[in-house]
Amino acid sequence: MMSVGLHLRLAGRPARAEALRRFLEHVRRHDGVWLCTRGQIADQAKADALAEAARQKAVAEADIVAAANRAKEDLRKQVSALAVS
Repeated sequence: MMSVGLHLRLAGRPARAEALRRFLEHVRRHDGVWLCTRGQIADQAKADALAEAARQKAVAEADIVAAANRAKEDLRKQVSALAVS
């Protein structure tokens, strides 16, 4: 991530504005570059966090189901063993 801070009194000068324009053109020529605002970064971070939380919840639920199925199978084996005895 690269943050470019722009102070109005400095970046607003014609020569510096032209340098910024050239820099942005250079950056836009590269694939995979995302030019965004702080708000867009915050929105993306929130979306990523929610997606990760949902993924972790799904994994936890799958673990619970697997544990319940193992316990059920163990109980079935115990009942079967008692019936044979």
